[in-house]
Amino acid sequence: MVDTQNDIRIFDRNLLQDKRRRSHENFSEHDFLFTWVKNNLLDRLSVIKRDFPIKAQLGARGGALLDDAFICDLSNAFDADIQSDEEFLPFAPQSLDLIISALNLHSVNDLPGALLQIKNALKPDGLFI
Repeated sequence: MVDTQNDIRIFDRNLLQDKRRRSHENFSEHDFLFTWVKNNLLDRLSVIKRDFPIKAQLGARGGALLDDAFICDLSNAFDADIQSDEEFLPFAPQSLDLIISALNLHSVNDLPGALLQIKNALKPDGLFI
């Protein structure tokens, strides 16, 4: 959510989308960082003693972290369920139990706005990791 009065865009989201599309072809040859992050997130989730029936994953690079999560990505190159910009999330208020983001929020133009959307999409006892 970029404030229209102060429309400062640090990152070119269209260029980012193109770069994600181009990186898809050889991504598995260079995905060591995403593999490490995926394993780290799964390890953190494994110690939480509760179920998360409705889940979303922001970012499709590195593949699905959880089998039954909705996967959103700026580009459709990585087989995301929903092609959506992280700056304009398509989730209804209080509709998700868990949102996971793996190396995907560092290039949004309005990080506080994106985090607010994540907070609003989570149920009152939801988890963002």
